[in-house]
Amino acid sequence: MEIVRGQPADARKAIERLAVAAQKPEAIAATKEAGEWAVLQDLATSFPALTGVKLLVPRSYSWPHFLRPVNLRNIANQVAIIAIVAIGMTLVILTGGIDLSVGSQVALSAILATLWIREFAARATPRPSA
Repeated sequence: MEIVRGQPADARKAIERLAVAAQKPEAIAATKEAGEWAVLQDLATSFPALTGVKLLVPRSYSWPHFLRPVNLRNIANQVAIIAIVAIGMTLVILTGGIDLSVGSQVALSAILATLWIREFAARATPRPSA
């Protein structure tokens, strides 16, 4: 595996090295911008040894996708516990009873919950028979 950064000329040199190599890659991954380079557009014609190699270019996600209800619910679910702890800590600090041990209490609670789930919930789930 080789990672190439740079311009189209750098990509061409790397592809030429791949074409003469003994092992043919299954795929070549590129950024959206690099995937539009002419050197990567028609690999099979320019480099017959790389016939069948897939060019993987990730889809771009733009701003409208971020504000979808399902994504906003997902973000709210991920930050709910930390938001509740942060609001509680803010109120404690504002009233003058500063207590900064909440972070360690949250960590201890997470560890205990993980151990409890592993010990008790794992035994409750049926295991498939071989």
